[in-house]
Amino acid sequence: MKVFVAGASGALGRQLVPMLVRNGHEVVGMTRSESKRELLARLGARPVVADGLDAEAVGQARHSGSQPPASRRRSVRMNTVLPPSGMNRCLAWKCRRLRSQK
Repeated sequence: MKVFVAGASGALGRQLVPMLVRNGHEVVGMTRSESKRELLARLGARPVVADGLDAEAVGQARHSGSQPPASRRRSVRMNTVLPPSGMNRCLAWKCRRLRSQK
C-alpha cells in the first residue's frame, strides 16, 4: 500500500512512519520544512516538502511519483503545529485551520 502521511516529521508522524515502513508500506512523508527531508528519509519515507495550508501544494505532494490504483493508496493527516514553548495566537489559528481543512 502507498501511504501519504501529512505531518510525517511531527511528534505523531515520527512514530507512525517507521511502523508503516516495517509493515511493508511505501510511505511518502510530507513536511513543511526542507531541513526535515533527511529525517524522513532515515525513517524510511520518501520526503516531500509542502505547506499544509496550501491545498494545491499538498495535492501535488500527494500525487508525486508513481501512482498505484486507488485501492492501493491511502492518506493520513497527522499535521499540526506544536511549538516548543507554548501556543501563541498565530499558531493556534494555524492549528485550527489545519485540523478543519479537508
